[in-house]
Amino acid sequence: MNKVFNKLTEAQFRMLVRMSRPCFFRLYGEIKDRQVFISTSGPSQRDVRIQMLVALARLGVFGNGATNRRLALTFDISHGSVDVYCNRFREAVKSLEPKYARWPNEEEKQKIIQKHKERYDLHDCIGFMDGSLIQLYRTPHFHPDKFISRKYQINNVDQLEAALRDEWYAIPPLFLEKLVGSMTSRCNAVIEAKGGNTRY
Repeated sequence: MNKVFNKLTEAQFRMLVRMSRPCFFRLYGEIKDRQVFISTSGPSQRDVRIQMLVALARLGVFGNGATNRRLALTFDISHGSVDVYCNRFREAVKSLEPKYARWPNEEEKQKIIQKHKERYDLHDCIGFMDGSLIQLYRTPHFHPDKFISRKYQINNVDQLEAALRDEWYAIPPLFLEKLVGSMTSRCNAVIEAKGGNTRY
């Protein structure tokens, strides 16, 4: 743990946990005494800061970088502990919701919308943020235009179908004809390589 806190530069620390050290320790101060981090039986838990590091590192990676085994190797913990730490952290942060997160009432919403329109020329915008992408299987049918990302990725099935269609039509027809035409000779080569035996 000392390696992470003492040897990493601020940029490296921010890259690992997606927040600055002061923000990390402020959050630590808010959640360290939450019930979820207090063991009532058995051995005591790992330091809350380690559990936070694991959870924040997992939230900051995408794809196979977020696997339990990879994070377990990084933090020298068992791969089963990764989920446990992440769940505890999530529960502790969620317990802060009444204090910090609430949806604005109608009057506040209108003020926020007006401010975003004046400052940033964003119309009908209640809020915006940067951070981890949450992939959606389908675009929600209620205000789909509100669910966009500036980072390129396929966000829904319609975009996937369009991308596949574009890729398919980009293949020259002559290439497809040659590929299909070569299938018989390829199959024969495989059958011959197996000594003429085939189950088909």
